[in-house]
Amino acid sequence: MIEVVKLNLRTLSPVHIGAGSEIPPSEYWYDPKSRQVHCLNLETLIHDPEFGDYLEKFVEEAAQARQIDRFVPKEILARHGRYSLPAPSGAHYPIKAAVKSGGRILIPGSSIKGSLLSAVLWQKLGEKGQQDDQVREQLKVACQDKQGKRYNDLLGLGLQEFCAKPFVDRPQENRFLKWLNVSDTDLLPAKGNLRVARVEVVGSKKSQIPMLLEVIREGVNLRFELALPPGACRGQQPAKKVQDVLAAADAYYRRVWQATETSTSPPEGWLLRLGQGSGAWATSLLLLATDLDLRRDYVVQPPATKKMADGVISLGWVLLTPWTPGQKLESASGQDVATVSETPQATTGISAKFTELLARLKVTKPTDAGQVGMFLDGLQNLAAEAEKAELAQAIWDHFDRKTLKKHKRIDELKKYQPTN
Repeated sequence: MIEVVKLNLRTLSPVHIGAGSEIPPSEYWYDPKSRQVHCLNLETLIHDPEFGDYLEKFVEEAAQARQIDRFVPKEILARHGRYSLPAPSGAHYPIKAAVKSGGRILIPGSSIKGSLLSAVLWQKLGEKGQQDDQVREQLKVACQDKQGKRYNDLLGLGLQEFCAKPFVDRPQENRFLKWLNVSDTDLLPAKGNLRVARVEVVGSKKSQIPMLLEVIREGVNLRFELALPPGACRGQQPAKKVQDVLAAADAYYRRVWQATETSTSPPEGWLLRLGQGSGAWATSLLLLATDLDLRRDYVVQPPATKKMADGVISLGWVLLTPWTPGQKLESASGQDVATVSETPQATTGISAKFTELLARLKVTKPTDAGQVGMFLDGLQNLAAEAEKAELAQAIWDHFDRKTLKKHKRIDELKKYQPTN
């Protein structure tokens, strides 16, 4: 019998799990008044009689990835929308689509499983490397392997103490894929849960074109299930082994948070990082190499850059908590994580975003006019009016007056009535 542990996943920051496709500017248009992108249904648009006069121009311009609203009237486009999403100003690049099913958003179980696997390997290989010089030497050789050919060896080494012996002895089942079952999350409508974020590479010495990504918004709750078959556990109940996996994940990703984030600690629960922008600390052996003093041997070095949504918000952070009523599981700290109701209340996660914006503002040059628009975009994405007003005042106090008064979006700031 397989025992199932049901969990709630709440996004702490924007999450992008890519669908492997893009929405070119010829397939959406941006409305500056509503600050939304409207993705088009090309099938109905092409059959619109009024579109016939523009079809030849559309074919010509679409090949150059030109903005469709530059040559087709918006009155026609407005009749053929598939869905609309909040978006930052100046959206006119290809938008990397998020994975969906039937137009609804989800996080695939494979993405969650990969994140958990990184944590389990860090924990188990770290323990072995501290206790066994031979294992440490194997890890040193693996760190020097630029081709990654020794990764399967590390998988077996890391999981042989964690998985039951029959699973290790059978190559076809000696995989995390077979050992841990992770479902996809439930499906949610795109409206209210998805937005478009401008993602910039912060810290790069070279000028880089920002990316536009469909991201699951902060504060979205999704449910999924973890399960271990009884034969996968060495003398333990499956639920206890799942707790071990979650505890390892929380310990690992709190270390990653410490290495990459400047804001306050995340809330209690099991922390994970998923998808685009997770970075080398979360997706490589970098933390393990640091713990075992193997950094000088490792081909991967700490990244000098990071991808940030709207220039200030880290990507991919989520928090897991139990959602089955009455279920109690322990976090890495040994404390019970409070159970959530059968229908978790939506939380916005705005405080973390607000803290990030203020922290970034403090290190921005007061005369850097190019950053004003980015902070105004961040302000518009806040949900709480009180936090919008406080951030507006902070922007007003921080930037040079001449810099602000010359900015074309100064009216957006003034409507919050900041005081001198």
